[in-house]
Amino acid sequence: MTATELVDPVVFADRICRGIPQAIFFPRGRQRRAIEKAKAYCRVCPRLTHCAEWAQSRARSGALANCVIAAVHLPGTHKGQADRDAAAAELAEIAGRGVLLVSDVEGAA
Repeated sequence: MTATELVDPVVFADRICRGIPQAIFFPRGRQRRAIEKAKAYCRVCPRLTHCAEWAQSRARSGALANCVIAAVHLPGTHKGQADRDAAAAELAEIAGRGVLLVSDVEGAA
């Protein structure tokens, strides 16, 4: 499935960000605390890997910028291509992890 064929994560009812003010995922500037808060929501979301896969090409092209998606802070459009490529690579790594099930965690009952 290509990036353009992936379903926009906004359609999933089980996404963590549903019902959370979207401004949280669009922190102003480089406010470390605000960025970390947004990332924390993403890290526990059952749609994390889907969001990461969906966002990769959009991050690289600059179509997604100045936001947090899939626990990655995407740079503003004023940043260079290298910064966008680095964010896309981080998203690719997250997408490649797949969904972590409780049964996959060592020591889980």
